[in-house]
Amino acid sequence: MLIDGGVHGPAAREGLGRWVRGVAFQLGGGVASIAVHEVMAAFELWEVGSWISMLCRLVILAGGFIALGGLRAYGRALPAALGGLAKGAVALVSLDLAVDLLFTVNHASSLAGAHLMDLFADPVGDYTTFLDVVGSTGQLARGVGIGLALLLVQRAASALGAPVPDGLFWGALGATGARLLLPLLRFLDGPSVPSVVYWGLFVAADVLLLLVLRAHRESLPAEGPAPAETNAELADPAWAAPGRALALYHRGIVIQLLVSVLGGLLGVLAGASRNIELVKGIMVLVAVGTMLVQLVILTGALRYARQLPELAPGKGAAQLGGTLLVITFLVNVGATVLIVRAFGSGRLRHLFDLQDQLPWVQGAGQALGLFALLALLVSFGEVAGHIERHDLAERTGGLKVALPVLAILGLVFKAGAAELGVAALALGLVFLVGALWALIAYLKLVRDVGGALRERAGLPT
Repeated sequence: MLIDGGVHGPAAREGLGRWVRGVAFQLGGGVASIAVHEVMAAFELWEVGSWISMLCRLVILAGGFIALGGLRAYGRALPAALGGLAKGAVALVSLDLAVDLLFTVNHASSLAGAHLMDLFADPVGDYTTFLDVVGSTGQLARGVGIGLALLLVQRAASALGAPVPDGLFWGALGATGARLLLPLLRFLDGPSVPSVVYWGLFVAADVLLLLVLRAHRESLPAEGPAPAETNAELADPAWAAPGRALALYHRGIVIQLLVSVLGGLLGVLAGASRNIELVKGIMVLVAVGTMLVQLVILTGALRYARQLPELAPGKGAAQLGGTLLVITFLVNVGATVLIVRAFGSGRLRHLFDLQDQLPWVQGAGQALGLFALLALLVSFGEVAGHIERHDLAERTGGLKVALPVLAILGLVFKAGAAELGVAALALGLVFLVGALWALIAYLKLVRDVGGALRERAGLPT
């Protein structure tokens, strides 16, 4: 397998740079966390130390997300023959990151006076076994995932003719493998490991990983081959504006996801603290924030519909989708007004109105939003076919089927969860997995269609 350094190198180098920065954040946060833990134990500064430890956890978590993004970008920059290793590494590292997020939320809830892990406690209130299982699973996933990532790096570097030095590579792989033994020993009640060895091995593994990544990155070219001259007859500037509009639409959806996740986490913490006023405030804040972000999404979709060339296929479907999104936005404004009025006025009558009316208003908004997405998918498929990106047009087909099916599954689950019993859990799991796939697929499709339009206009994607 040959890898063209001029073609694959710059993108892989950029991904490695993000990966290195993320690991550096994780390493710095980890070393600081170790130091804080030792100071807390030595001077019994538990209260102050807990808050500082929380900051360290947030740094480690942020580094994890940066590193994961870099690993994904690096894997995408390599040939498809290495895709299996890259996807395996990304999946396992993502699992470890999810465990880190769970423990960070639990730490934050404990600072708020509650423990999220109480939900998983046994009848005597002990959740140690749960913590051991989840923590050990996360560490095992990270160890195997980083091992796969190291193999990926060495294979790519060897194919480029600049392999990572054997001593460095095997040292990093060995330290990562040794880390795998620690959760196993803890979970199986094996011999205790001195804290110096435990923490030292964790730090050594991250340091060696950093050195491997930096060595590989230095061997990659910073710039690709000179781009071929653009054929002015093929470039059509009319596609630039709708391409930029889809980029805005894509950013709006990503921001809305972040707002929803953050709002959910804050809601869990507020609920755990049993502070009713805090819960009300967070619900109002999230509702208003979501409405503002939906303005960005709406602006991107309307610009796309308006700025498509007049005779372009898909313009009518885009205009229909934009119109439905406007109606959906107005319905969501009505839902926000209900929430703000109910929690802002403090009147019991408004709370009852919210309980009765909100499900219907939200249901109408979700139905309109579904039809808007289907109309936009039709537009994306027709536009992609017109600019001869038939691969993108084919990708719309699966989503056109998946979205209505998921909507029906959601209705069935919501209406009959009590009657379905254990089957409801399986149905809910299928719905969650399907919804996650559809969300990721839709975001990637919007990004790629926008990039294809900008490329057709002669702009960088």
